[in-house]
Amino acid sequence: MIKELMINIIFIFIATNIFYYFLNKDKNKRIKMSIILGTLVLIITGLAWFIYKLNIYKYIYIRGLLQFIYEIICWGILINTVYDNKKKLKLMIKFNNTEKCIIIITFIIGVLYLLTIAISNIKYILPINETGIIENMYFNIDIFRVRNELLEFNIPTSSIHPLYRFMNFPIILVISITNMLLNAIGINEIIIMMIDEYMCLIIQLFFNTISSVVLYKILKKSNIKNNLCIIAITLFVFSLAFMWLSIIPETYSITLLTLLLMVYFYNINRKEWILFAILAIGANLINILPASIIILHLFMKSIKSISRKRRYMIYFVFILLILISIPAIIYSYDYIATWSQKTLTIEERITNSINKVIIPVILGPEFISINPYFVQINQVNMVAMVLFIILFINAVIGYVANARKNLIVNICMIQLVIGYILHVIVGYGINNGIIYSPLYCWAFIILAVYGMQYFYNKIKKYTIPIVAFIVILIAIYNILWLFDFRNAISNQNFTAQRRKQNIQVELYYETGEAEIFYIINGSIIQLRTGRTIISNIDGRCVYDKEHNVISGMIKDSRWFKIYTEKDKLMINICENITEIEDSKFFIFGMGLREKFLFKQDNQNYSLIRYSNKQEILKNLILESIDYENYTVHAKNQNNEEVLIYENENGIYVSVEGKTRALDDSIKVNIPTFEEYEHKKQLRILFNEVMINITKEGPKPNFIAYENPWYRDSAIVAMVLNETENVSQIEKWIENIDSIYDMQNGYEEADNLGQVLYLMSLVDNKNEELINEIIEEANRLKNENGYIMGKTDGKYHPVYQTKWLIYGLKSLGMEYQSWNVPNVSDNYECLIWFDKDDHKQVKNISDRYPYIFFATLHYNKTKIEFPDLKYPISSEYLSSQANFDKLKIINEDFAKSKLVVPHSWSAAEMFLYLLDLDKGNL
Repeated sequence: MIKELMINIIFIFIATNIFYYFLNKDKNKRIKMSIILGTLVLIITGLAWFIYKLNIYKYIYIRGLLQFIYEIICWGILINTVYDNKKKLKLMIKFNNTEKCIIIITFIIGVLYLLTIAISNIKYILPINETGIIENMYFNIDIFRVRNELLEFNIPTSSIHPLYRFMNFPIILVISITNMLLNAIGINEIIIMMIDEYMCLIIQLFFNTISSVVLYKILKKSNIKNNLCIIAITLFVFSLAFMWLSIIPETYSITLLTLLLMVYFYNINRKEWILFAILAIGANLINILPASIIILHLFMKSIKSISRKRRYMIYFVFILLILISIPAIIYSYDYIATWSQKTLTIEERITNSINKVIIPVILGPEFISINPYFVQINQVNMVAMVLFIILFINAVIGYVANARKNLIVNICMIQLVIGYILHVIVGYGINNGIIYSPLYCWAFIILAVYGMQYFYNKIKKYTIPIVAFIVILIAIYNILWLFDFRNAISNQNFTAQRRKQNIQVELYYETGEAEIFYIINGSIIQLRTGRTIISNIDGRCVYDKEHNVISGMIKDSRWFKIYTEKDKLMINICENITEIEDSKFFIFGMGLREKFLFKQDNQNYSLIRYSNKQEILKNLILESIDYENYTVHAKNQNNEEVLIYENENGIYVSVEGKTRALDDSIKVNIPTFEEYEHKKQLRILFNEVMINITKEGPKPNFIAYENPWYRDSAIVAMVLNETENVSQIEKWIENIDSIYDMQNGYEEADNLGQVLYLMSLVDNKNEELINEIIEEANRLKNENGYIMGKTDGKYHPVYQTKWLIYGLKSLGMEYQSWNVPNVSDNYECLIWFDKDDHKQVKNISDRYPYIFFATLHYNKTKIEFPDLKYPISSEYLSSQANFDKLKIINEDFAKSKLVVPHSWSAAEMFLYLLDLDKGNL
């Protein structure tokens, strides 16, 4: 932590001193300023170290605040120095009448671009709305992120480059102060955010305008004919990069301006180019390359006049700089590697690059809108291709004709080549090249104009009209592209999406059935198979219930969409569409019967007795599974009809009409639920509860768990009591001899009430254990008359006390001496069956289905329960489950740490649906 702070402020210390060196010619003042800033570095790091060692609360916040203070001091010094030396400094750029016209016209055009999009959908600019982070591809969230990390000090400041922070500081600070003032007078947060983002765009329009006129000055200084300079600026203003930076809040507008200023000041032989080189490199490390070419060029120019001793010193300094740069290179490598496209071959990357990286340098690429994502596709528009090839030919000719005598064209070429290698060969950001277009547009335009100049020198008469006509065509093409983009945005609603990190969602099929997916920890897991459909998601993906799609971005910049089509589950990753293959299973063996697993084994299916892993049937070809009626239809290798089914009497296998019993030792009462709306789902959930009952008792899952849990068993017992199946666990209840199940490794106070309730269900009660529970409850009873113990590692006095009261009531015992505390307890919803007031509790993440449905039950909230595919119940990342054992069903369940079916989840859903259909909610 201290090291990160020190590195950050040392970067700022060095940058500030370099700036000060150029801004103030007084040697004594330079030395004093270095001493003052260096002393502040020591004081701040010393203070941070002291706070860290004292383990002071919110150290991260204080550390961020200290860096913030140092940045304010440094900027204050620099601004004051510029003001004091304004007459001596020559940083001010003078503009003639033509250049003033360029400034006015380009600003107006930029405003028109912005208005074109903003009028169609004023909220498109929001990075966050009432439903959470949008994170769509209409903008890159850098501006929003930088502002947050400058002022929300609890975010680690090392997450962005210190010079990147430093150069954005004055701009973002103005916006943030406005933000604070609006917030203080009670303006709606969403309105404040819109004002912030549009303020960013107004500032960007100013930057873009200055960039256009600086580009014009660079070309003029390079002896390009004035008419061609005007054409070049027209091309720049109507380029995709200029459009993009006019409508999207993005820090690359600052990067572009500093880069052009670096080239401009070098071009007019002013050493202040170094100041802008530092800012440009701080904004984006790729700008090290053009800056390095300038340094190398200057070195080669002066090498003859330098003594051998000094030459060796320069070599030494150069090597030292490389060594110092290694940490930054390593950081960049790790960062780029994380976001690089690793799935495509080099040939595929080169092919894909045409519309995704090369075309966007100047022209708008082909795109589609996957709400709320704007994504580039691999389809190449032939008009764009022809226009780009014309410019490309000019650029090649411009480079070849001037490479030996002109440094500027070499700077442009290296920028383009390294950009191509980075984004295409390496694969960094290949699928959203539109974002990076401002870094390369200027270089391509300069090379193209040099090519136009070459043609002008050869055939003066026709060059200007032809070139002007081509630029007009490009302008028309990009304006049409902008309107296509506008139409895509105007049709989108940025408030109707569900954006959470840990949720369950359903996708619906044409049959009306649905299946559940977990969106959790950067992955999407299919509940039915346990398969991780996609992982390494960048941030939060979007579940669009209205359009029945899950969409998002992967960290290597690819986009994806999961949806259903013609009763099949499909995934589209950057236009690569594949079907997600089905892998079905079913479990027979309700109640105390033997358990049998029907599961896929390679291409075919088999039936396995779980207790000894014996294959009862193998090489079966599945025809269908009737989950509602607990029946599998298949064929064997002899093409004979095979029927596997379970009913009240037992489990049976029928081959061509010849039936044999697998286990008919125990009767199970199986309700038909004919009068209920959710008949099918109740029957499936009943199965998912019943197959987890074993001779050792009801388990959360009979495969992944060794022992029963009282908490789960009590809810399961309610299902058995409702369906007249308590006999399945009667012996187990009678043999309970311990107050606590100890399944979490310690005594949990809710077990007291759960065991009492279970005892109420049988005639042969363990009176001795009941008395022990009463004694234990009194031991845990505090002076206010309620239980104080732990459940899941935390105190839940309402939940624990209510369970005890419910257990006492169930046994007909005295419970009035116990008081339910009036405190907040997020487990209270789990006692929905003994709610004695009308207090509502907030919903908890549906990552935990048993808590989610208990909350619905508690609040008497009605929902539309979909016709879900089997299995319905589950638990993700169960604390004590042995996931490896689930490999017997499917290895994917073990990999994803997903337990299915889950008895508590199934029981909560079952009891909720039962009350829903009975009209009790």
